[in-house]
Amino acid sequence: MTLGPARPALVAGLVVLSVGGCITTREEGDALRRDMQELKAEVAQAQRQLSDARTQEKGRLDELARRVHELEGTLANLRQADADAGVQLSKTIAELQTLRGDIEQARHELGETTKTVASIMERPPVSVSAAEKAPKIDDVNKPATIGGREVPAEPKAHYDFAKKLYDDKKYGESAEAFDLFLLRHKSALPDLVDNAAFWKAESIFEQAKSMSDAKAKDAAFKQVILAYQVVLDDAKSEKRDSALYKIGICFEQLGFKEEAGVFYNELVEKHPKSTLVADAKKRLKALGPSKGKKKGK
Repeated sequence: MTLGPARPALVAGLVVLSVGGCITTREEGDALRRDMQELKAEVAQAQRQLSDARTQEKGRLDELARRVHELEGTLANLRQADADAGVQLSKTIAELQTLRGDIEQARHELGETTKTVASIMERPPVSVSAAEKAPKIDDVNKPATIGGREVPAEPKAHYDFAKKLYDDKKYGESAEAFDLFLLRHKSALPDLVDNAAFWKAESIFEQAKSMSDAKAKDAAFKQVILAYQVVLDDAKSEKRDSALYKIGICFEQLGFKEEAGVFYNELVEKHPKSTLVADAKKRLKALGPSKGKKKGK
């Protein structure tokens, strides 16, 4: 049997594939070949990238190995140069650990003894905290006479009586009168109580300044600190800046310069608008740059 004229064209137009008995056209075959070429190209590119990554990683590992080798060589040289280096290093480490322990202990103790206004007021220097307070009148409600005059019973009149004594520079008598006021009129107007506490401290302060006997002077300044402490205890007092400044002066007089600096700094930081700030800064400068500075700053 012979093929007809159309047979060659039919063969040329078909590609027979033995895949599941399916027959694929030439166009489909070309598309498959292109897909295979692209796939091969992608595989080749992935292999090149993997090879580059391996090369880079190997280079990194080689560099690390080189540095390890150098360090091992350096260590070997050190050991050879000084056979006692290990012993010395151990001693140094031990000393360092001891020093660190000492530092931590010092920091702990410093944290407990850091001087702030609150801590000094709660736990003042021993000689100050042990100062005896002025003796009190047995019965504050009984009529009292100060400076040859009977003290008024009404709070405002009593206050004015005591302030007049201060203005007349009769400081011993004014201190006594203000002290009696604070005992008699604790529930009086807050401003009167606050002012009475302040002027009592001022009276003792003026007395202390005029004393010539060193022991008596020291005792008086200790009393002044305790008196001004009452002013500081009142959070609403408008005279806290003056109390801080005067306590600083008293501590200076007693030789407690670091404590004095704490109070001057407190005045500068907490009462920046006070007219006493400039004076406090002058006192701080005279004390030195480290006096009164808060730790950790």
